[in-house]
Amino acid sequence: MSSTKHRPNPRKRPIDLVAPEFPPLPAISSLKATVEFAAKSQEALRSIPTISTNLASLFLPLISPNRLQRRFRVEENTVFVVMTKSYPLLKNELDLFSVKDFYGIYVRGPVGVGKSYLLYLLAAEYRLNRENYRVTYINNCAAWRAYEFGYILRELVTTFYDDTIGEKSIVEWCQAVTESNKEEMMMMMESLVNYIHLNKLQWIVIFDQHNALFDPSVIKDFPFSLINYLSNHQNSNIKIIVSASASNEGYPTKMKGWHTHDLSSHRFDQEEFKVWCDHYLLEDNTKVDHESEEAMDALFWTGGVPYELDLLWKQPEKCLIEKTILYRRERFRGYGFQSWQVL
Repeated sequence: MSSTKHRPNPRKRPIDLVAPEFPPLPAISSLKATVEFAAKSQEALRSIPTISTNLASLFLPLISPNRLQRRFRVEENTVFVVMTKSYPLLKNELDLFSVKDFYGIYVRGPVGVGKSYLLYLLAAEYRLNRENYRVTYINNCAAWRAYEFGYILRELVTTFYDDTIGEKSIVEWCQAVTESNKEEMMMMMESLVNYIHLNKLQWIVIFDQHNALFDPSVIKDFPFSLINYLSNHQNSNIKIIVSASASNEGYPTKMKGWHTHDLSSHRFDQEEFKVWCDHYLLEDNTKVDHESEEAMDALFWTGGVPYELDLLWKQPEKCLIEKTILYRRERFRGYGFQSWQVL
């Protein structure tokens, strides 16, 4: 979990946006607990009046039973998301995307520009429309690579937690899958694909941090080959999104047969920076004036990149000027932040 510092002001949060209590993430190991998590997550999503691009920001509930990437700030079982101008462009791309022409959408952008937050928001919004969509959200392919079957089975249970698929619940299907049992799992996947088709649903499957499956590559190994399996179902109702900030060898800068979506903006503009400053208070609970000289200085040295702003805000100093000085010193040294994997 993230630091207890810089918590949002509770007076600013509408009471109906407070998520119900979730079980602690490390405890979500059984499939039964995952069903309970999924139901509470869906209930919390329904408590949000609307997800609209007209909003400046949102408090979203937890939507994954697996631990989120450390770049996410999780506060009181919620994730704060700034509604950037990149989001409606990505959403429009997904809505217009044709599965007949491409395997899926490859979201590209430098490290720290907010791709993961965009995908979190995307998954949450489409899960709200459960009448028409099912959304599987793999928020961290590195964790999936480490935990393989347990990781993806929990995500599939979260996706189909209240569905009856071929006269069986998703838990019953998953219980038949033992470690490395490819045959049973492929039977389940085929049943899920058929279920989506027969019920005229759309299935959105998101794989964030996709480059973690390379160097060395395991993309052709089971169960990671499920990405290719699902993306090969062209002319179906399945849309695949992969996202990566590739810095490792072996990861493609372009993916043949995939539609590439480059983020239109890599930094906060003034409106988005104001939302950031209004939400993330300093240690003494003072709010930063986004138009102040010290705020403009912080924006300049971070390039307005969300990841860099978060690093600056987390510096162990009380005032923004001192935080910026320490941020610059540590950034230029080139070693401090590599060990601070707190985002």
